[in-house]
Amino acid sequence: KYLIVKGYSRVKTTAGKRQSQQQYQYKYCGDVLLLYEMTLDSDEGYIKTTTHNYVSRQSKVYGSRSVEMRGKSVVSPDVCIRGDFGTVRIGRYCQIGKGTILRPPSILKNNNTSSFLPLTIGNHTRIGSNCIVESAAIGSSVVIGADCIISKRVIIKDCCLIQSGTVLAEDTVIPPFSVVSGCPGRIVGELPESAAVELVDESVEGYRRFVKEFEIGARGV
Repeated sequence: KYLIVKGYSRVKTTAGKRQSQQQYQYKYCGDVLLLYEMTLDSDEGYIKTTTHNYVSRQSKVYGSRSVEMRGKSVVSPDVCIRGDFGTVRIGRYCQIGKGTILRPPSILKNNNTSSFLPLTIGNHTRIGSNCIVESAAIGSSVVIGADCIISKRVIIKDCCLIQSGTVLAEDTVIPPFSVVSGCPGRIVGELPESAAVELVDESVEGYRRFVKEFEIGARGV
């Protein structure tokens, strides 16, 4: 069911707030364009896995045996995934933006020792550039803008928009269809029900666009 990306203990890999529904759409569409319009030079290529994930040769994956990718996801340059801390699960059609850190959250036990919880990311979820993510769970069809801090054990439910620069405090729970902004992050709006379909379509189209550009770059066209 899951592909476990293994064999790279340290993969140095290369290759707002809507006043109208359309404005929401534009905001997360804008994030997608920023995430997917990447230069696919031969010097900074991608490793393609058997389940059609693309992992940048300029990213770093620690403890890769604990990193599970379900397929058709893109890991951008300079991403750092800390599978050596705990299990990291990434769903289908996900995008991890440049320079983002995925780190499983720690939890303090009764005997004053700490352990790490799994970090789970649902399908069709996109995370912008230069984010720090230590959440327990991010649902499906979530869009997280650039420069966000998702603190330890945060839970983000399905179909949410976390605007760029948002900081979510530890143990925060964000309900479905929320628009969140600020430091600390607060709910500032609500996505329309149609976002459940639109966000899926956008993530699939973004992946197809990325693959098309990758193949053109690989052929040197």
